[in-house]
Amino acid sequence: MSDLNTGFENLENNNASSNRLKGIADYLLIIRDRWLIGIALALPIAFLYAYVKLGEPEMYQARSSLILEPGQSIINMQKVVRDDYSAAILGIHLEKMRSRILRENVIAHIEKNPTKKKEIIAPFIKDLDPATPQPNVGTVVAWSGYNVSLGGQGAPLILIYASSRSGKAAAIITNTVMEEYLKLLSVRSSSTYDSAIAFLEDQREDMEMKELEVDRSLKDFRRKYNITSMEGNREFLSNRMSALTGAVTDARMTKINLETEYSQIMTFKLSGKDIFELSTISSFGNIEEHRTKLLELTGEHSRLRERYLEKHPKLINNLRRIDSLNELIDIQVEQAISDLKNKIKMAELQELEYKNELRKAEDENSDLDEMSIQYNALKRQQVVYNQTGQQLSTRLNEARITSQLESRNLKENERALDGSLFSPDKRKIMTTSIGIFIAVFIGLPLALELIDNRVKSPWDVEVFLGRDLLAGIPRISDVKEADRPLIVGNDLDEGLVEAFRSLYSRIQMQSDISGSKSMLVTSAIPSEGKSLLAANLAYTFANHGRKTVLVDFDLRRPGIHKFCGLENDKGLLTLVEEYELNPLSLESINLDEVMKEVFPNLYILPSGGRTRSATEMLEKPAFDAVINMLKKHCDILMLDTSPIGLFPDSLALAQKTDELVYVTRFGKVSRKVCKELLSSLENTGTRILGIVLNDLPEKKAHGYYYYGGYYGYGYYRYKYYNKYYGGSDEEEDFHERLKEKQILAMEKEPGSRFKSDSKDETS
Repeated sequence: MSDLNTGFENLENNNASSNRLKGIADYLLIIRDRWLIGIALALPIAFLYAYVKLGEPEMYQARSSLILEPGQSIINMQKVVRDDYSAAILGIHLEKMRSRILRENVIAHIEKNPTKKKEIIAPFIKDLDPATPQPNVGTVVAWSGYNVSLGGQGAPLILIYASSRSGKAAAIITNTVMEEYLKLLSVRSSSTYDSAIAFLEDQREDMEMKELEVDRSLKDFRRKYNITSMEGNREFLSNRMSALTGAVTDARMTKINLETEYSQIMTFKLSGKDIFELSTISSFGNIEEHRTKLLELTGEHSRLRERYLEKHPKLINNLRRIDSLNELIDIQVEQAISDLKNKIKMAELQELEYKNELRKAEDENSDLDEMSIQYNALKRQQVVYNQTGQQLSTRLNEARITSQLESRNLKENERALDGSLFSPDKRKIMTTSIGIFIAVFIGLPLALELIDNRVKSPWDVEVFLGRDLLAGIPRISDVKEADRPLIVGNDLDEGLVEAFRSLYSRIQMQSDISGSKSMLVTSAIPSEGKSLLAANLAYTFANHGRKTVLVDFDLRRPGIHKFCGLENDKGLLTLVEEYELNPLSLESINLDEVMKEVFPNLYILPSGGRTRSATEMLEKPAFDAVINMLKKHCDILMLDTSPIGLFPDSLALAQKTDELVYVTRFGKVSRKVCKELLSSLENTGTRILGIVLNDLPEKKAHGYYYYGGYYGYGYYRYKYYNKYYGGSDEEEDFHERLKEKQILAMEKEPGSRFKSDSKDETS
């Protein structure tokens, strides 16, 4: 539901033409992606249900009925309506027909009749092993079963149903039940009920007087001891004692734990061990923050000593700050120990207080035990009188109603003929099986899709995330991993090259900047193809005549320099350091020493080393100066940075770049994480051009391409690409000849470090 609500919010806040709810086509694709799982479970379940139901023995059902002829004072003759008195009479009949006595009479009657006995036992013994003992009549009647219910409109009916493995046996059982009940009624005599009713009335009046007397005694007892409920008071005291016992134990354990921590601190201090290994000290106040700053100042001191003498102002200032931090840390350590002592005292006081309260509760509970003895005696007497009175009232009503049964004419209405087959119902079984198959086949894929909340489709991107989908890059399977950054540069796969051209076109349409601009490429986590996409996108911009500089800003784990055979001794970090030392150095610097042209119109600026202080460097004026200088020398300044989900580098760098492309791998990151990261990036003020869905499986690409046209070119390269261009192997592409001439010209230039195998792979 949360996903759906978010989708509606996006529909209101974004372009209605691009945002949409999941339609029939989306659900059909979800089912198609998992149809094998659906069939693998739906077929066995449906077949198993049909097999079990069709394998059940055939059962036949027969019905007979008794009619209660209405009397003027009992039965309302209006259709479908009976008064309460007639319902009570019918209820007595139903209870008697379900009684054990009637069942025993039915079994005894069938036992005495060989024909009926043979008929009802025959279906159960035809498939039995000769060595197996035959079932008796009682067992067969229990297996077959019979039941009674009310029916009829106007004149009420008692319906008797029986089922068995043959129609004749079912008819025999239901007719025998009807006959035996009529016999049971005929032997009853109404003369015995008058004296019983008079006796029951006297007993009920006597019991009512006793009930009134015990009720008054209980009321006086409660008033005397101010008791609302003895059980409630006892439960309250029990809960209170239990809570106090637990509180005493908790307070004692808290005190023991605190004393253990204090003893451990003292042991560390006496033995000279590092007291900051204890979480009680290290987590107190700002100790951890001060120690972190102390480590930074100590490292700074080591660096300053290498550059300056001992009396240099920077060294003196550094030592003062170190001493100040040490004093602060010592003060907070003493405060932590003092705080621990106070906690131990508080725990001792709390334990003593809980013990006193527990003692009081135990005294109250002892007093309550004395009162409960008298109270429970009165309560038991009240229950006995109430139950006896209820039983007398019930028995009196039954005697009055039963006494009138003799004057009511309960007669046979309809005898059962041969029973009809009612189980198994093949048509119903087949219909249910088909329904089970359809439900599992459709429901299982949809349930799996509901559970899986990762970014995998245009709906996830455009509705849930509320962003434009720039392109979908298919899964790369035919190119070696080391060569994948050069797919566009060396034309290693025609279809993939077309996919990046489509991405280039989408970026051009989304971009509002026509001149020189900076572009950031980032992702949530590693292994989403961010650097691969940045490299190939940079080649694509260069192929379109845009002077492009690809900057490796992944300062923690740089890798852009590797695929083009460059060294990483000079680069972005060295430029920033030179500017810090000499702000005028950028005017005279030779960019060819740090930035190499590896392809026509494409330059690579390595990171120039590694550092974990990327965010600190971003705050320096030198970094802004370097970025502005680079933008003056190119049309596209593309920055490949570390994953935003792990490090804040991208978030800080996004504030200084014009546009951003977000890369996410198919089925890798949850929609919620992507949405939160994109919101954080948007808050920086940079323009998010859209999202690239990378590593798209082939079957996904085909399906979504057909109905949405989302992923551009490249998905039918194996089937349609060569057919479209046609021609023989001797025909040459003008674009290929032009690129080869450009690469040869670059290789003749001194200092060219374009990858040596580029020419071979291109040709």
